[in-house]
Amino acid sequence: MNSLATIGMTGGFALGRANNQLFTATQRLATGVRINRGADDPAGLISSERLSAALAALEAESRSFQRSRAVTNTADGALDGLTDQLNRADQLAIAAANTGGVSDAEREAMQMELD
Repeated sequence: MNSLATIGMTGGFALGRANNQLFTATQRLATGVRINRGADDPAGLISSERLSAALAALEAESRSFQRSRAVTNTADGALDGLTDQLNRADQLAIAAANTGGVSDAEREAMQMELD
């Protein structure tokens, strides 16, 4: 082989490596991520996939907690309404027990409200 052919082959290899590096850099810029293929960083890809799976699990858990909080708030509202009703029933029972100041018609009205 002559030296001109050797220079041409060496230059061709260098050009090929430069094109590969340019493609990789362009791909990373276009996607915004460092790892686009397993060949870019196999260990990094595994770590990235594990972190993505953990993040997805945490997001699902967060949505579950939000639904649980909504159910709890609904139950709390229902308990508040029940407490109000029980307090009113207590007031009516105490008022109805007052035999001196309440007529029979008023007691019947209180009983109707309680019912």
